[in-house]
Amino acid sequence: MTLPIRKILLGTDLSEPSMNAMLHADAIAQMCHAELMAMYAEVLHDDLAAGVMDTYWEQFEGRVGDRLKAVSEEYSVSFTPRVERDVSARNAILRTAEDIGADLIVVGTHGRTGIGRFVLGSTAEGVVRDAPVSVLVVHHTTAHAPYKKLLVPVDLSEQSRETLKYAARLAAEFDAELGVVHVVEPVSVPPYFPMDYVPPEPVAVHETVEQFVKESLDGQSFILHVLRGPAASTICKIAEDEGYDVIVTGTRGLHGVAHLALGSTTERVVRLAGVPVWVHKPAAES
Repeated sequence: MTLPIRKILLGTDLSEPSMNAMLHADAIAQMCHAELMAMYAEVLHDDLAAGVMDTYWEQFEGRVGDRLKAVSEEYSVSFTPRVERDVSARNAILRTAEDIGADLIVVGTHGRTGIGRFVLGSTAEGVVRDAPVSVLVVHHTTAHAPYKKLLVPVDLSEQSRETLKYAARLAAEFDAELGVVHVVEPVSVPPYFPMDYVPPEPVAVHETVEQFVKESLDGQSFILHVLRGPAASTICKIAEDEGYDVIVTGTRGLHGVAHLALGSTTERVVRLAGVPVWVHKPAAES
């Protein structure tokens, strides 16, 4: 079944690190035969700035448009340029995505990868949290598509089942290997807390997870990893150790997280991963 990715919106600030996100977006657009729009957002900080921009907007829009055209030619990437203004880049990206009916938003994030990474940029964080469609977050050091190995975390919830099915479709579209990871997290409670529950060993749940995946994938091949440890860091480590190109995850269904909030498994994966993270929004899929 063909993926419903027909329009892709790239949010760019025209910085050198953001060029990597553009290459990812272009590669996906080519693989999915989708339209690509690259949007630059001018942030207005107060009413005075808005007034000045009203006066010089056409000139400014023309200059940025010329820069986008030059980038397109320099990197041999075909896209429709667009220049917007708003009180934040996040607002401009989300508004434009809705306006053009985007199926996927691609944003870059500056900063180091791994445990020592700086905080995820506020624009990328806001877009991932609030976008009604799927979002691909690209760290500036990661190699762009084609993706040949995809990793999807599951926790046996129905939400993660939907993300697994979506990841399987991505893998089929990209002719990529599909990896599935389930993490058994240790339970940490004070010694005085009355609790008899002991998390099972990975080997004890392997068969259950395998059955869950098989029922979800309808015969598609996969590689299964059942591991023990903190969810986010374990997911990121197996992605690095096994050479996965992208992690496909959802905003719901990972260890009871009801939404993408600070400290959630999904957000930690986005922050810590050394590879792009494709955040799937099930409600947006047609």
